[in-house]
Amino acid sequence: MIHVPRRDKRSGFSLLEVMLATAILASSAMVLSSLLGLGTKFGSRAESRTEALSAAQSLLAEFLVLPGEQSEREEERTGILNSNPPRAFRIRMVDVVPGGNERADTTAGNSIAGPSLSTTSSPSDSLLGGSSANAAPSPQPIPSRLVMVTVEVFDSAEQEVNDARVLCQLSQLARIPVTGAP
Repeated sequence: MIHVPRRDKRSGFSLLEVMLATAILASSAMVLSSLLGLGTKFGSRAESRTEALSAAQSLLAEFLVLPGEQSEREEERTGILNSNPPRAFRIRMVDVVPGGNERADTTAGNSIAGPSLSTTSSPSDSLLGGSSANAAPSPQPIPSRLVMVTVEVFDSAEQEVNDARVLCQLSQLARIPVTGAP
C-alpha cells in the first residue's frame, strides 16, 4: 500500500501573520530609507567642507605671497569664491605680540592667551665658544611683524558674512615686513 501524507488544514501562515510581517518589513524599509537620506546629506556636507578647505588653503597661500608694500595690505578682506555654489570668504590679519603672553586681537577688541615668543642663540654659538674675531658680520635682520592670518569660508555667497555659517576656518602665523622697511 502506498502511503500519502495527509495535509493538515492548519499548515501555512494566517492572514494576521502575513499582515504583521508586512508591517515590520515596511517600517524597516522606511527606517533604512531615512538613514540612506541622512548618509547622502552628511556626505554632501563633507564634500562641501573639503572643497571649502581646499579653497581656504589656496586663499591663504595666495594672500601670503601677495606682492606689494605692507601699507597696501588690508587687515581684513572679503570676497566671493568662483565655485559652484558660490561662497563668501573673509581673510583677517591680527598682530601677534612677540615676547609676550598675549596676542592682540584688533578686530574683536580682546586678547587671547598664547605661547611666549622669544629669540635665543643657536646651539652652534655655544659650541664655537661665541663669535670669533675672524667671523664675517652677520646681515641685519629685516624689520618684520608677526601676524596671525585667518581665512574663513562661508556656506553662502551673501556679502553679509556675519550671519552666514562658517564651513571652514584656517589660520597660520606669518612674518611680514614692517611698513617703511628697506
